[in-house]
Amino acid sequence: MSKRVKALGATTFLLFVISITTFYLENHRQTDILIGSYFLTGFDIDKISKFTIHGKDQKTLVFQRQGSGFTLSNYHHYPADNEKINDILFKISNLKIKEKEDLSEKKNSDYQLAENGYSSKLEFHGNQGQLFLTFFIGKYKNKVGSYIRKLGDENIFVASENIYINPDKNQYINTQLVQLIKEDINQVDVSSKQLVIVKRNDKKEFEIEGIDQAKVQGNKVTSFISDILKPQIQNFYPLGDTALNKVRFDKSFKVALNNNLIYSFRLGEESDKYFLQAQASVDEVRSQFVIGKDDDKEKLQNVEKVMKSQGIAQSFNIRHGKWVYEITKNQYHNLTRDRTFFLNQEKK
Repeated sequence: MSKRVKALGATTFLLFVISITTFYLENHRQTDILIGSYFLTGFDIDKISKFTIHGKDQKTLVFQRQGSGFTLSNYHHYPADNEKINDILFKISNLKIKEKEDLSEKKNSDYQLAENGYSSKLEFHGNQGQLFLTFFIGKYKNKVGSYIRKLGDENIFVASENIYINPDKNQYINTQLVQLIKEDINQVDVSSKQLVIVKRNDKKEFEIEGIDQAKVQGNKVTSFISDILKPQIQNFYPLGDTALNKVRFDKSFKVALNNNLIYSFRLGEESDKYFLQAQASVDEVRSQFVIGKDDDKEKLQNVEKVMKSQGIAQSFNIRHGKWVYEITKNQYHNLTRDRTFFLNQEKK
């Protein structure tokens, strides 16, 4: 073999080694660049018009932008809780890559990232309705970091944290219907077997009207007031839903606040399910003012207070007026107490 052929062969081999080394270093460098970077670059929350969460067992939630927030479009467009939606979108937009997975012989299904077998799949639509992003969330890697993959991308990454997207609708709504403050309550009227009026006395303490207070258990009055402060919902139905056809709303309670706001609740039951309707209003008698040019500051402040209460009532009714809520059996009974509940039990 001539020296020229040997030199050419050596040069060819050297170029081959250089190309392999360059490929390895470049690939390794790109992987290093990815580590610690955001998984979803350019993800703009303001450009999302709709997004869908697909969970296991075909559970699906579809969120549709409406005004400044989102609604659950596959649940009669019930309003989602803005704070909870912002939390999940912020969490998604800040997903970071911990490492790139070495695929070797494994398949997407081994990571729970396959089209027909995933922990979660999320889809995002832009302002024009176009689908611009789909990605999968898989199982955890050694209990630290979830596997993640974009649709159409063969690369699989490990996130810097464990990710669990719950497909339960109650995770994205405000299950607390209203939050009342004990010190703001003037009076509570309960219509069950008979009318029970719980009102403040001159000492600002709650008492049962029309009953000798010596016969009343004060701790039960306190317990009742605590029960009405934070009514919780389990489910929701639009007015006119066939599931409500046989419900008789034959009990009620009304809470009057010191800012003239009145929250009225109607309650009913049917087939071991318990329901509640809510409405807000303003005390008309206490809210009638005639403003004169010589009115003092206190009267003007009261007028402002009433106008603010009217705004709160209007917002509450827009949000809740066209819905019926399901509550627990225990809560239903706590909210519809009759007089005997408050009385001392006679010793036999």
